[in-house]
Amino acid sequence: MPSRLQGPALALYQRGILSSGKACALAGVKRWEWEALPGARKIPRHYADEDLDQDLHPGEAVQL
Repeated sequence: MPSRLQGPALALYQRGILSSGKACALAGVKRWEWEALPGARKIPRHYADEDLDQDLHPGEAVQL
């Protein structure tokens, strides 16, 4: 059953006001449940190329 705060959490996430983790906490759902919500509403993920590079190459030095 969706919580009353899922809609506002998704809206704040979509506008970039809340991170995915903060929106998940506001929505009151488990992380794995949250991951499906933006996609179901066609809300793009906030995931930069740099984030992908870090995920693909963990432990490498970060260049500033």
